[in-house]
Amino acid sequence: MNQTYTEPTASLLSLGDPRQIDASNNFRKWPDYIKKYGFSLKDVPHLIQMLKDPAFKTANSNDPIIWADLHAWRVLGQLRAVDAIQDLIHCLDYKKENEVDDWSMEEIPSILAKMGVNSIEPLSCYIQDPSKDCWSITAAGRALELIGTDYPEMRKACVDAISKRLERYSENEDVLNALLIGNLVDLKAVESLDLIRSTFLANTVDITVMGDLEDVEIELGVRKVRVTPKPRFHLCGSHCFHGAEPQVRRSPKIGRNDPCPCGSGKKYKKCCLE
Repeated sequence: MNQTYTEPTASLLSLGDPRQIDASNNFRKWPDYIKKYGFSLKDVPHLIQMLKDPAFKTANSNDPIIWADLHAWRVLGQLRAVDAIQDLIHCLDYKKENEVDDWSMEEIPSILAKMGVNSIEPLSCYIQDPSKDCWSITAAGRALELIGTDYPEMRKACVDAISKRLERYSENEDVLNALLIGNLVDLKAVESLDLIRSTFLANTVDITVMGDLEDVEIELGVRKVRVTPKPRFHLCGSHCFHGAEPQVRRSPKIGRNDPCPCGSGKKYKKCCLE
């Protein structure tokens, strides 16, 4: 570690695995970092520095500092530190050596959602970037979905951003198209139905994620019942990663509605949880 940290930021270096901090093992209930450690907005530059420190990506798995960046992004979220938005979004870029950090994919979207309108433009740019991988785009789409849900006045901007990426359905991975459609369904984006139908008609949707077009139409409330037999498909669909399976670092417990860690693209409750 080349950087030197002072208090209160230095206190994050020794906190370690969040699953071992709370005796109840409820790591989803974050500590009140601001109250407990005395963080304030003046600490934001140091927290961003910690967020970007490469030492925490390569530390020994038994060293508590491997968790320092996680605690840093949690503090930034609790501080509503809008100056850190770009750096938080950068945390979604885990493509080096085919590595995926499930903690960032789960927690960063909710943190960005706390920033509200300030996150929409940078997320909208990020989600259109062709250099980003499937799961990074999926996490950005999830953040936009959360913003549109939590802030109804911003819903249209979030739907527009997700729909704009879906317009490239012929270029996207089939599973990415399915997950973007899932974002739109959760936002009840009936206004995007024509685009969704076009994506299905082009046969560019992994139907193991959200089902087929009739399933989606039922979810959106524009269809009451199926008129064709429900399709049969294998448990696992296409993968965003080609070749070797991704190495997952610091995997948290997966929520029922989170993407399944097996890589199928389906929600966990409809895949390996069953």
